[in-house]
Amino acid sequence: MPNPKTTYLKCYTPPTHLVSHIFLDIRIDSDKTTVRCVQQIKYNPLCSNSQNKIILNGIDLNLISISIDSKPLNSNEYKCAS
Repeated sequence: MPNPKTTYLKCYTPPTHLVSHIFLDIRIDSDKTTVRCVQQIKYNPLCSNSQNKIILNGIDLNLISISIDSKPLNSNEYKCAS
């Protein structure tokens, strides 16, 4: 495991988005685990960064679907990096 990176308070910037609610539905079967996550995310009014990217990190995950306001996104509307 890599050494953790030190973050100093002077380098801190407010997050671009705030998460107000998270719902997790975790199903553990003998051959796989499925996690359904619904999040309510809003822009942070205290952030001066106008960038509207949301980056979700994960390891060994398989994205099944993604939607905004119950509207499924097409594959050209988001980016998955491995």
